[in-house]
Amino acid sequence: MAAAGVLDLYALRAGLGALLIRRVAMLGRGNLAPASAALAEVRAAARDNDHTRIREVDLWFQDALARIADLPQAARTFEHLTARLRMFVTVLEMDYSQARDTIADEDAAVHESLARRGRSSQMASRMARSKPST
Repeated sequence: MAAAGVLDLYALRAGLGALLIRRVAMLGRGNLAPASAALAEVRAAARDNDHTRIREVDLWFQDALARIADLPQAARTFEHLTARLRMFVTVLEMDYSQARDTIADEDAAVHESLARRGRSSQMASRMARSKPST
């Protein structure tokens, strides 16, 4: 398993992930329930100091966001890349013990940003509807 192949996978997945996150942000916070459930699992794994589980639930959180984006082909491709990433992580026996708190904090920050953006969009929409016509 060449390092270049792993790097290529991460680069492709990161690019597609960025597109999917932008789409989720556009849709608003009303669709975040699956990601909220996954985030709860991420936090529990970090709290329990379970470095094996944190790896899996972090990927679950990311896949949940991909599905929320409502771009079925992009989400399927992202999930396929996730499956390949799982294989690399397993074969390379990557240790996530030092990263568990960082993973939980980063996932929470992404979730909060998406929830906040959804609140801002909803508030702007309500304000526009309540503005008197001139």
